Amino acid sequence: MEFISARDLDQYSIDAEIGLLKVSVFEPIKSDDYSPEVADRRLQAILRTNVTDTHALTFLGEVYRGVDKGKALEYYNLALTADSNNALAYFGKAVLLDTAGKREDALAFYEKAVALSPWNQTFLNDLAYQHFLGRNYEKAEELYIRLLSLDSRFLLSYYILAHSQLLRDRDAQAYQSLRLLDQLLNDDATSELSRNRSPWFFHVYQSTPVYLYTKAEKRACARYVLALAAYLVSRPIEAQQHLTAVDELGPDAAQASRLIMLGDVRRLQAARPQQAAVWELFRSRLLRERN
Repeated sequence: MEFISARDLDQYSIDAEIGLLKVSVFEPIKSDDYSPEVADRRLQAILRTNVTDTHALTFLGEVYRGVDKGKALEYYNLALTADSNNALAYFGKAVLLDTAGKREDALAFYEKAVALSPWNQTFLNDLAYQHFLGRNYEKAEELYIRLLSLDSRFLLSYYILAHSQLLRDRDAQAYQSLRLLDQLLNDDATSELSRNRSPWFFHVYQSTPVYLYTKAEKRACARYVLALAAYLVSRPIEAQQHLTAVDELGPDAAQASRLIMLGDVRRLQAARPQQAAVWELFRSRLLRERN
């Protein structure tokens, strides 16, 4: 609206026109409702006016990240050369490094993105997950709690927060986190937010990444770990109810979740060997269902 007002005041304003062009490109990219070819052409038009436009360079990185990682990295680097305080460009580089398996390098860029944009929940979520994968569960829990204090509707964060708590023997806190996650997953207004419709991505040890795409898959995953937490806080009847709820969602919904949970149980076995009986009980159940 501000760019439209500026153009109304001065119909020959180049800055206003460039601003409107950026909006026409950036908004569809953010919502994943855009044509990459059209976006590329419009962004290149901005660069013909200003070859060092850090916003255009960054969003070209976003456009190419899924189709040409080398070109995306080139654009992110150019964006940072133009503006070393560009948080989204740091984040884009971090994602590229993360997916390439260069986690230590990725962590450094996630840290820079969060330092420059501390209110961004997506940045905080990915940084917290890096700490989780690096077994710094205390730091992961701290970041997830900060993230959820900004907006409590970021659903994926509850899941990893709860596992961070379980890995630190904080079973009661994990149980409460998971109960809230389950409630929010069943609230359509929350589960249908754009941030929550995106796929949930998990590293499962040495296997390929696992994604949860549907609401049913996410509910199954939440119920599985809620059942595990219920066992740990001495609520076995409730645990069985959650497992029954997973069964009612159907085998397709639970298939990917079982892989994720098997990886989570392996982490818990390593961190808390004194609870071996619980881990083995749950692992046996998951393997039996998978077969």
